[in-house]
Amino acid sequence: TPSLRLRWRLPAGHLCPPVPSRINYLLWLEDLLRLRPSPRADEQAPPPPLVLDIGTGASAIYPLLGSALLGWRFIASEIDEAAAEAARANVALNGLDDEICVRFTGGGGGGGEG
Repeated sequence: TPSLRLRWRLPAGHLCPPVPSRINYLLWLEDLLRLRPSPRADEQAPPPPLVLDIGTGASAIYPLLGSALLGWRFIASEIDEAAAEAARANVALNGLDDEICVRFTGGGGGGGEG
């Protein structure tokens, strides 16, 4: 089992996520993915999942946990600019920039800058 040594900072007014329930949810998804047929001996193993986290929040908790514990890659979207910036900072704080891309999608419905 990998060691969980994640750090994050939350700006005032943003929620602190309950980490154990988030880990349980990710492990449940991992169990579901294991139901896929295994590759044949002459086939390559599939790459790690690429997950879209809609509304990642300031903590980016699902991407941080999923990358650190399971080796998954994430695109994390957020409509609140301050939360997106905090999420980017938390990803960088944990050295997971190559595995997690945080996108500010704006609140106007047409996408935004990321």
